[in-house]
Amino acid sequence: MIGFLGKKSVYFVGMKLKLLIIFLCCNFLFVGFCFAAGATNSNQPRQDDRQWSVMLYNGNTAAEELSQLIKFKYTSAGEDLYSAELAYALADTNPITKFFNYLFINRFQIAGNVAMRQNYKSPDNWDTWVPEFDLYVMIRRTHFPWDNYLRTSLAFGEGISYATSRIYVENNGTAGRESPRFLNFLTFEITFALPKYPFLELVGRIHHRSACYGLYYPQGNDSGSNNVGIGIRYYFH
Repeated sequence: MIGFLGKKSVYFVGMKLKLLIIFLCCNFLFVGFCFAAGATNSNQPRQDDRQWSVMLYNGNTAAEELSQLIKFKYTSAGEDLYSAELAYALADTNPITKFFNYLFINRFQIAGNVAMRQNYKSPDNWDTWVPEFDLYVMIRRTHFPWDNYLRTSLAFGEGISYATSRIYVENNGTAGRESPRFLNFLTFEITFALPKYPFLELVGRIHHRSACYGLYYPQGNDSGSNNVGIGIRYYFH
């Protein structure tokens, strides 16, 4: 099995599992702090009552890899990304939501994203505007001890991404070949909202595409991009 996927592919999957484990461990720590502080905010109004949401996002693509971004290292690669997301949160009574509640994750969301990528440094033989479509699931924790002052959530998303044309900033990792259009999608989010308006959020996001070290595209196992930006999300019934 390892031979079929490749050592790098297995390493990438393992790295994503480590990130997910870190995310879950942080949840456990926050929950422990909530109980210790006696502030779980269970009686406060929440955006969880609204299952649908839309988000408008704008970000800039970084020249660094994801591991460097996590260390707060960033330089622009000369590309902007504009996107619109529609998401649906499964009901609290859904078995999937109940399962993740045992991991102290409050929401399980299914999301679709339509994006336009604008590269202002690409040569003439490359498309300046490239549409992109993403389909993914997100797990989200929405309860923190300081929610009476600032509503906060952390989220981790995983799915697939398709670009209608080759993307210039992703071509450097393909060793002279065209960058792949179909790649893995990964996203990390932190959101903030006023307690009085929990349904209107300010979103900080990392928008990540990659070949999973060859799992999606063996000829260009380093292809991918990392976009960092902010958005506005609105929850509705």
